[in-house]
Amino acid sequence: MKFIPPPLVLLACLGLIGLVHCSFPSFGFDFGNRFEIGTLVALIAVGAELWLVRRFRQAKTTFNPIEVSKSRALITSGIYAYSRNPMYVGQMLVLFGGGLMIGSYAL
Repeated sequence: MKFIPPPLVLLACLGLIGLVHCSFPSFGFDFGNRFEIGTLVALIAVGAELWLVRRFRQAKTTFNPIEVSKSRALITSGIYAYSRNPMYVGQMLVLFGGGLMIGSYAL
């Protein structure tokens, strides 16, 4: 079974949000500083993603969910003690930040 890498799914979803926003401009919102708030949310999420990738590299294991056979360790400390997969939470926050940046209800 072939899998689509999560970053490609993220980019496709961001593209769909933009497509819906461009196709239905009345299906949007505007408030002061929405772009700045969305950018901040997205940047925090990307920073968290990079930090999580670093944790995987420190544990000398793969962070790629497609290459499960290359896993060498299970990370259970830090945020992983509370969330099964915080990398997906980070990707959802990138989507949310992107939707805020363009002011689209298609979040």
